[in-house]
Amino acid sequence: MPDLDPITRAQPPGPPTTPTAPATKTLYGRENDLALLEHLLDQARHGRGGALSISGGAGLGKSTLLAAADRSARRRAMTVLSALGVESESHLPFAGLHQLLLPLRADAVRLEPRQRHALRAAFGLEDTAPDLFGIALATLELLSEAAGRTPVLLIADDTHWLDRPTQDVLAFVARRLGADPVVVLTASRTETPDPHSGAGHEHLRLRALDDDDAGALLDSCSPRLAPATRALVLA
Repeated sequence: MPDLDPITRAQPPGPPTTPTAPATKTLYGRENDLALLEHLLDQARHGRGGALSISGGAGLGKSTLLAAADRSARRRAMTVLSALGVESESHLPFAGLHQLLLPLRADAVRLEPRQRHALRAAFGLEDTAPDLFGIALATLELLSEAAGRTPVLLIADDTHWLDRPTQDVLAFVARRLGADPVVVLTASRTETPDPHSGAGHEHLRLRALDDDDAGALLDSCSPRLAPATRALVLA
């Protein structure tokens, strides 16, 4: 029977999952926010890691910013790893981490045995209790190994729905990024506690667009609205 072990099977990584790109690539009123993301990606190109957590209410553009960072990283030929938190999986330990690391599964064979076993236990491949510290170390080592080939961008969207062990691993990694060209971007809703508060992240809190930027965005999508309808939508 062929080895179907998703962690140690030696095969080329599959295509990483990515946030869905918006229909338009113009981000009105987010020039400073985009500049901050570009700065982090430029730092990675010069061998320095970094982390940024983005927060804001529903619909303010967190996922759109992450998608812009994804595109920019791919233009730089960076490795992009991503995970999307979903409520239905928030109770499954390490479900989010599984999303993030699946493209690196072939690299796991080169981990130190204790770390490899810790990661296998996290994903239910060994009948032992998961060791959170060992899993975090294994994750850091996998990212460091990947970053030795090309800088890495790690994106975690809707982190308020990620399982808590994955949140803890991401916070662990974020505190130890200085020596590797790895950028970690996370996004969560303002009304929920930031799972990475104090974890070494810079923090960006998105605000609503001002009237001019909101009007430009609406006109780019629906340029022929009647004045009364346009005013109602903007309101």
